[in-house]
Amino acid sequence: MSQHNFPGVANELKLEAGKELFHGTLAAKFTHDLPGPNPGPIDYHHPPTPDEPAWFADNKKFALHAAVRFTKPGVQSEITLHSYSIYDRLHMMSLQTMDDLEIFMREQFQVESNFNGLAEGIVLADWSNVPAGLEGYALLQDTVRGEPEYVLLRAGLAKLRHEEALKVHVVPVDNNQSILVADGTDTVMATYTYDNGPGELV
Repeated sequence: MSQHNFPGVANELKLEAGKELFHGTLAAKFTHDLPGPNPGPIDYHHPPTPDEPAWFADNKKFALHAAVRFTKPGVQSEITLHSYSIYDRLHMMSLQTMDDLEIFMREQFQVESNFNGLAEGIVLADWSNVPAGLEGYALLQDTVRGEPEYVLLRAGLAKLRHEEALKVHVVPVDNNQSILVADGTDTVMATYTYDNGPGELV
């Protein structure tokens, strides 16, 4: 892959083979998003990754936080932590903060949106194929935890090896807090506090 010269506030980032990435989700496995109330036969294969654009973290708690924020306080539920390893170097674009991502999207694509991540992710997924050849991009300081988040596009997802899918029980402590317990164990992985927003996971 050729050397990138990204414009403006963007820089080049390489993630080396062997690095672990994690994806937290409410879904136990990934399925195609088929239209209509009855999409027909479901005996098709889907890769063990989400579709592009797909969000990952390089630590488990961040990935758990991304999933548990969609659960309801006071209600026992389950989320899944998917673990991956990169088997070939990923060539990505990096931006430091969400402010930088907003600047980049406005300057390069004239995108004016609520900047929740999905709108710009879809635009960058389309851009990645022609002419950029981009495998993903990273926000080095996300707005919730101040930690790196990695958004992989189709070419980047193809370089992931699925290692494990761990079921995690979300067990209410009270109407405002839950603990996250690994399936089949008594191991508390994290504590999550609801706040009508992204909440706090420690």
